[in-house]
Amino acid sequence: VWTFFMGRFVNLLFFVAFYAYAIKKMPVAKLGLFGMGLLAIVSQQSFSFAQDYMIMSLSMVILALTLHFWYDLPSGWKKSEWAMLVFASACIFPLKNYSYFLLAILPLILVFKYWKKDKKAAGKFLLVVGLSFLIMIAWKVYESLVGVQTSVTGSVMGEHIITWANVKGWDIPTLLHETFASSRRLLFLIVARTFMIFGGTYWVQAMGEGLGWVNVTVPPFMIYVWFFLFAIMFLRRKQQKIVFNVKTRIFWALLFLLVAAIVVAGLLLGWTPQIYEYVIGVQGRYFLPVIPCLMFALQTGALTLDEKYDKQIAVFAVWHACMTLLLTLSYFNIPTNLFD
Repeated sequence: VWTFFMGRFVNLLFFVAFYAYAIKKMPVAKLGLFGMGLLAIVSQQSFSFAQDYMIMSLSMVILALTLHFWYDLPSGWKKSEWAMLVFASACIFPLKNYSYFLLAILPLILVFKYWKKDKKAAGKFLLVVGLSFLIMIAWKVYESLVGVQTSVTGSVMGEHIITWANVKGWDIPTLLHETFASSRRLLFLIVARTFMIFGGTYWVQAMGEGLGWVNVTVPPFMIYVWFFLFAIMFLRRKQQKIVFNVKTRIFWALLFLLVAAIVVAGLLLGWTPQIYEYVIGVQGRYFLPVIPCLMFALQTGALTLDEKYDKQIAVFAVWHACMTLLLTLSYFNIPTNLFD
């Protein structure tokens, strides 16, 4: 039992260390990242053995360092930041069946930015992506040699089988044929139908409703307050020097949509039997790593907030996180006279 909880504690330390590093390096929306770290679902996942604690913390590190290298002068760059970017990209690459690979290769945009004016810097960013890819390949080779099994799919008589249901699932050749070689456009229809049916559910799950597969109820009004907090935490500040223009905001929106679609498509291949007309197994927390991208896309100069209110907002967010925790724990009927 102690070993079990020690493993959870080490995962929590990993999450806190890397998430705090991301907040430190993020040149914009630090308060927004701070608020995300207070979410009940994030707290629960960071103290678990699921991959989500790594995905959440490492994705924030990649976003923070990419923005840092994009907007800050080269004189402020450090070797440790390059090493951290390689580590984060390499680790996040294979997670969730490569669903977040676009985040792993996000530093490639820095290659295009610096290619003309600083080829040495551009070469370094290209090296970052290359090294992370090589490290990921080396790890996958190691897994194959030692026989690590992480898949929930199998093959019987040449057919792709979803092992948890013991029924036929979608394989890539069939799905691609039904999507591009026929008039059905199957992949797009299934992904679109999934978001139409469960889109609202994913949002409230991302804010903590149900706490993933644990199915612990978070009071609905607490979820609505988190929506409000997110809206004001990610607002553009009047004193903010970094301003996302229309093209940049479109880029962030496309990145969010693409990663979200890839996450759903990955679960279609790895978890969903063919008998379903939508993707199953998708949890709202899977979209949290790219929520900042969506919030960046929504930042506009027409709606801003003064930084002088940030301390009050942060204090309220911490208080609300504590209240969320207490009300959630009440689900377990903890005695009120415990400390009497």
